[in-house]
Amino acid sequence: MNRLTIPRDSWVHYYIVESAEKIPTKQIERRRFLEPCVEDLFHFIDVNMPCIIVGMGKLAAEVLVGGPYAHKKIGAWWEPKWQPFGEKLGIKKVWLTYTAEAALYDPNLAVDITGILDDACEHAGIPTKPDLTLKFPTFWVDYSSD
Repeated sequence: MNRLTIPRDSWVHYYIVESAEKIPTKQIERRRFLEPCVEDLFHFIDVNMPCIIVGMGKLAAEVLVGGPYAHKKIGAWWEPKWQPFGEKLGIKKVWLTYTAEAALYDPNLAVDITGILDDACEHAGIPTKPDLTLKFPTFWVDYSSD
């Protein structure tokens, strides 16, 4: 967001799961686990309408566009599949990208993430201007060793 100089008052964020509870690995169990969280997400979106939605990461992709291979749809916009996004909220498109943390492990993803954010902002009418003084990471750092 800083790299695109998107004003802080132009966006809000939401975590679909904020608890430390383990997320189920099987899709059917995960869907049941997420249903109450999705209701809270619908409410959050409803009170922030009109809005553009950018899902970041595999879990967001699964919630927004559904299906076992939703994570393969990262890097573009899609029609939301999980109701009531389309019916109740009138959301026609959601953008999917990687989590920002993914760029710590693969610096090339920073370009992909920035591109999706820029496209979503353009659709929303939010002007962006790249801040070229902020550099993309050019090397991988092992944060696990101290």
